[in-house]
Amino acid sequence: MDRELRIRASLIHLLCAVLVLCAGIAGGRCQVVSAAAAWSELRQYEKGWTEAQIIEETNKRRDYYEQCPFVGKVVTFREQQGILDTSGTLRPLFKTDQKVYDADTFAGVPPLIINLARNEIYARHGYVFRDDDLRNYFLGQLWYLPTVPADEFDSSVFNDCERANLELLVKLDVE
Repeated sequence: MDRELRIRASLIHLLCAVLVLCAGIAGGRCQVVSAAAAWSELRQYEKGWTEAQIIEETNKRRDYYEQCPFVGKVVTFREQQGILDTSGTLRPLFKTDQKVYDADTFAGVPPLIINLARNEIYARHGYVFRDDDLRNYFLGQLWYLPTVPADEFDSSVFNDCERANLELLVKLDVE
């Protein structure tokens, strides 16, 4: 199935899922909004976006980002890497889909960041996280678009770099 069709099918599946939030009761009727409907408003960052597009999408995702209890630690890590602006939300922490890393790369890297690097591999492929904190963190990232429910995820989508990095990161992920 081509990627666009898979994304549409996943979004439809999510829309039908039991992930329903009651947004309030008005006139005796419950206004229901599914998580997937809210996510369907999100757009995935593409090179060439204008500053206005980046700001608009960042604003849509701000609540998710702010609900993540460890976002401050991630910002601190990015600042230590020389990323001092919001561009850190445009791309993952590591290029685990393009480069095979070794354990030395992660020497001195906080356990939280190692855990996020591991989960970024899944996030790149639209994995919908069950953990609220991970879900909120990734929903705050402009490069992430949730499309594949956890119970439908197929790890065969990983390339060789991702498989090798995942194997390493699982060993290093102690948190």
